Amino acid sequence: MPPVSSENSRYLARRPARSTRAPLTRAGKSRDAVKAWLAQKGINAPELEIENGSGLSRVERISAANLAALLVAGFRSPVMPDLLASLPLAAVDGTMRRRLRYEGVAGQAHIKTSFNNTIVGGFARNQAEG
Repeated sequence: MPPVSSENSRYLARRPARSTRAPLTRAGKSRDAVKAWLAQKGINAPELEIENGSGLSRVERISAANLAALLVAGFRSPVMPDLLASLPLAAVDGTMRRRLRYEGVAGQAHIKTSFNNTIVGGFARNQAEG
C-alpha cells in the first residue's frame, strides 16, 4: 500500500479496505477480506465491524486488544515507516496539532484519533531509550 498523509481524508482512509480487492459496495466481502488479512497476522477479531472502510463510521468497531495487536503487527512489518507517517504527530500535525502541546509526549508520539476526536491508540518514544 502506498503511503498516505496524516491529514484526515475519507478517500485516503478507505484505501486499506479498497486494497483488499473486495468492492466497498459489498461490505461483507470487504470485512471478510480484512479479517482474512488479520488472521494472516495472527489476529482473530470476531468483534470487527466494517461499514465502509473509512474508520469514520459510528458503526465500525474493533476491540482495544485487537487494535493494539494490529498496531504491534504494523510496527513490526516492512511498512512501519509508512504507518508511522500516516499517523499525526502529537502537538505537530493533523488531528493532534493542538493537543498535548505542553506534555512530554509533544512531537514524540504518533496517535490515531476516532471520529469524535478521542485518542484511540498509537506509538510513543520510550524516553529511557532516547
